[in-house]
Amino acid sequence: MDLLEEYGINHIDTAASYGKSEMLLGPWLKHNRKKVFLATKTENRTYKGAKEELQRSLNLLKTDHVDLWQMHLLIDPAEWQTAMGENGALEAFVEAREKGLKEIRKILPS
Repeated sequence: MDLLEEYGINHIDTAASYGKSEMLLGPWLKHNRKKVFLATKTENRTYKGAKEELQRSLNLLKTDHVDLWQMHLLIDPAEWQTAMGENGALEAFVEAREKGLKEIRKILPS
């Protein structure tokens, strides 16, 4: 992670589906969060699934917020309808934005 600082990298883009990336970034982010714009993604299309994945990502990334949360690979029309429909992922996104993603972290175990 010293390379990030050495080369002035200030944007990190990860996702729950990127293997161990969130877990590996977490220890560094715990002490350097203010130095980067942090983005992560979900492939979950339901409210419950997206919210749970965001909570897991925040825990692994050792932060109380991300700067950008995205719906990853939202291509299929049926998945689009699920994500944008009642109890869809969009509801979790709106809720997270309204809470500043900070309140969600409080319900995670230490």
